[in-house]
Amino acid sequence: YENSCRLIDFEQSYQLQPIQNLTATPHYMAPELFHGKPKTIQTDLYAFGIIVYEWLSQSKLTAKNYHEWAILHCQKLEIKLPDELRCFLP
Repeated sequence: YENSCRLIDFEQSYQLQPIQNLTATPHYMAPELFHGKPKTIQTDLYAFGIIVYEWLSQSKLTAKNYHEWAILHCQKLEIKLPDELRCFLP
């Protein structure tokens, strides 16, 4: 677009559930966003980390609704990588 690269979040192109003022995709939301904190570079890095994790592990995080995403990201996220990729954990 206008001679520059843009990232598009297609999960924000429609709403499964109406949630007021939600400007992030629950699949990639950092825990602090679930607590109503503002977006920062750290929240963007968290989202990028989820993308890299899914790429490395060849699996996708799953949840059925906003509440389940909040529990996953805030309480239950366990990073499990194959042995050959454990060097990325730190």
